[in-house]
Amino acid sequence: MRFGWRCFVLSLTLVAAQALAAPATLAAPAPAAAQATLAAPAIRIASLDLCSDWLLAYYATDPAMVSLSPLSRRTPLPPSIQGSAKPWATPRFQEHDGSLEQVLSGQPDVVIVGEFNAFMLRKRLESLGLRVIVTALPNTIDDVALVASRVQALLNDAASPSGKASAQSLQASPIGSGDAKTQGLGPNRIVAAAGSHGRLLLLGPNGYGTGRNTIEHSLITRAGWINYIKHNGRVKLDLEAIAADPPDAILSFAASHTALAHQFAQHPVLKRAVPPHRWIKTDAWRWQCPGPWMDELIEQLQP
Repeated sequence: MRFGWRCFVLSLTLVAAQALAAPATLAAPAPAAAQATLAAPAIRIASLDLCSDWLLAYYATDPAMVSLSPLSRRTPLPPSIQGSAKPWATPRFQEHDGSLEQVLSGQPDVVIVGEFNAFMLRKRLESLGLRVIVTALPNTIDDVALVASRVQALLNDAASPSGKASAQSLQASPIGSGDAKTQGLGPNRIVAAAGSHGRLLLLGPNGYGTGRNTIEHSLITRAGWINYIKHNGRVKLDLEAIAADPPDAILSFAASHTALAHQFAQHPVLKRAVPPHRWIKTDAWRWQCPGPWMDELIEQLQP
């Protein structure tokens, strides 16, 4: 027994001596590349509305830098668009539930929101000292390009050490509210001469049409159409007037399923006034929020 105990003590002594003599490898610094991967983004950006969600999802190069609103779960940007030129196949963005508590829990440095959305929440966030950047509602294709370019610039700055300073510089005025020179959507190509396709009726739910001074008007005129409606904004349509003077084509935003809001588009008088082959179909989701995905509509609007 006494001999065995002495051997046990001796073995412990040898192990301790070997440990003291071994080089201290645990304290070695991680490679620079690994440190860069683990580094947090310079600033974090939270969105408060769907259109801001889509712009951030489209342009973000790192999902960790943005937090999207709960609307992004109900109406996400299609993966085929969201994932283009991205290093990940299925982006996994953080989301908040739209409450003050959850927005703050994400510790955002900047909050981005459309000018007509989340009034109370954004005012409360401003009162707590957060920077809230408001994006102006685009009325033209060039306005869309301006908003998109500013959001892209914000995200690029967010990924750099100087991001906080750049975010402060954007706080002075709403994004899209200046007279900045833009080149329009995508390559800004006009694929048809102005008005060469004739008059196009933009038919929305509940028998309303879309007139001038709207993003839809700017897009269809860029695509070579004349807006059938001569007034500004949304206009209640008259079936008798359409039957007496029908447009050359109709673009309907009616959903595929039947609903009371879409009964006007199914009216026999309208079907007789404009034959089926003159009803244009486009990707309905591309009209929901202004953004670079609208560029494809110019080609889809060709007869």
